[in-house]
Amino acid sequence: MISLVIKGNISAAFKAADAFGVELTSLAYNNNTCYASTIPECMPKVIEWYCDTDGPAPYPAGSLLFYTCGEDR
Repeated sequence: MISLVIKGNISAAFKAADAFGVELTSLAYNNNTCYASTIPECMPKVIEWYCDTDGPAPYPAGSLLFYTCGEDR
């Protein structure tokens, strides 16, 4: 499982994930931030999404702010 932190609301998170071809398997929203997960096979697309954020903060909605990999439990 790959955990994601995405800036913005649920709509912005789905739109950005779709643009990068990342399938979200879970999604929760709190305080203008989405916490999501995806499958390990999406790792190359997650890295592309993360590296796409260019320039100084503040980042636009849909930006992938952080990701981490963990074992499926």
